[in-house]
Amino acid sequence: MTRHESGRTSSARRGSPPADGGGPTAGGGAAGAARTPVPAARTGAGGADEPTIGLDPIARTSVWEHINAVRAATGMTVLVTTHYMDEADQYCDRVALMHRGRVRALGTPRQLRTGLGERRGTTGDGELPTLEDVFRDVAGSGLDDHSGDFSDVRSTRRTASRVG
Repeated sequence: MTRHESGRTSSARRGSPPADGGGPTAGGGAAGAARTPVPAARTGAGGADEPTIGLDPIARTSVWEHINAVRAATGMTVLVTTHYMDEADQYCDRVALMHRGRVRALGTPRQLRTGLGERRGTTGDGELPTLEDVFRDVAGSGLDDHSGDFSDVRSTRRTASRVG
């Protein structure tokens, strides 16, 4: 197991409200960072749920520097969630891309990007697809009849708020 794995989780399934006050997301995302620490003393792992949401670029970098300092000082695995594919690509050793509640891709950012490049036949030119390209590939290109729309997101957030 790598030290900085990524995965998208729904805080509603964990029984705690999301740190940003919103509800679970309808789409998906990738591993990143979290706001609410997991009890690391018992598990040897820590976690954070979208710790950089709404932060400016300087503050985002500071959060990641802190996460990396914790990793270096403790050697613990840190599980983070993010919708920012650039964060997952830059800071995570492994990434799990989720869509509609299922892991659709798992591996290092480079493995995922190379895999998409090979499927597209674009690895020969030296330019790999981005992790966002990979997410779009596994999740589909946009909102369709099966994935909902913005009113569904609003409804999901209201429901999550009611049930706590």
